[in-house]
Amino acid sequence: MKKSTVLKFLGCGLLVFLTADLQAQLIKQINFSKAEGYTDGPLFGQPAGGGASVWTSVSDNQGNSFVTNDVPWIVLTVTNGAMHIWPDQNFGTNTSGTIYFAMPFPAQRKGPITATWDWQFFPTNEIPADYDPTNNNYNASLQGTDHGFTFADSLNRTLDGDPFAVFNELCTPNRMASVCDARWNTDYSMCDGGGNWNNVGPEFKDGKLLHMKLVAYFGDDASPTNNSFDVWAQRDGEPAWHTTVNDTFPDGAFPMRRCPTANGIDCLTLWLNGGTFSTHITISNIRIVGPNPVVEAPTVSLERTASGVKVTYTGTLQSADTVQGPYTNVTGKSPLDIPASGQAKFYRTKN
Repeated sequence: MKKSTVLKFLGCGLLVFLTADLQAQLIKQINFSKAEGYTDGPLFGQPAGGGASVWTSVSDNQGNSFVTNDVPWIVLTVTNGAMHIWPDQNFGTNTSGTIYFAMPFPAQRKGPITATWDWQFFPTNEIPADYDPTNNNYNASLQGTDHGFTFADSLNRTLDGDPFAVFNELCTPNRMASVCDARWNTDYSMCDGGGNWNNVGPEFKDGKLLHMKLVAYFGDDASPTNNSFDVWAQRDGEPAWHTTVNDTFPDGAFPMRRCPTANGIDCLTLWLNGGTFSTHITISNIRIVGPNPVVEAPTVSLERTASGVKVTYTGTLQSADTVQGPYTNVTGKSPLDIPASGQAKFYRTKN
């Protein structure tokens, strides 16, 4: 929201105070809270009136793929303000399949946009007493997972004529695997969905909470890093890792696997690979913000009249008895004639 100059009207003169209030655009915030309409229990259909998951794709170990909201080997629940992802251990036909599920937000056609969230893996095996997340010999033997979190363009999954989602159709894939790392393309100009994955990032298999930050750069053809992304992962209480770094891209900014179409980026897509049935994961505190919105600043001006002042403005006119407020909306339309009353008044407009 932008607020205009604040004007003080006195019977004998004018004093002008300059104010500005422009914040980054909040695109989506999900705290899985009761205030947002979430309750503990199955995620599908929550919050009431607009489910968090708009589509779900599943592949099975026979090579079949399908779209469903009834996933046979995954349980998505809201538990204590977090999204809980539980393999249900039924070892059905999809034990080696992959599930993808999407959480929509208004389409963004230009970045950068940023997602922050908390990510936690819950192991069921005992963690060795000498476990060291920076240098240890247990990484290969400890339970792991393959869980991803990514920005995506929902149209990308239909480009091949198949509504089933795959890793290569996602814009900014990063994951919990052997470490918390990211997948990358080989060239900014390709957008072909190919590439590899990085093994640079913090370990998580001891269940330490990860604070995550993902930034997507897109919609600016003049930028040398257009259609790229950066990811940082921080184990709670420890230094942050810049996980989108390798020998090819030493400064980060991995090229996207699949660049957004003209539709823009419009959802978070998460995945879980099959095969890990005794662990579970939580995601919480999701927040997506975009660049500062392009909004014309409102205007306000005063002109003395025989009986008081005429206020000409755009936006919504507000008044207060002190410059600090509180401000309340003024009834009427611009230009508005205000008679002199002998009492100081402060005016501003907002959009």
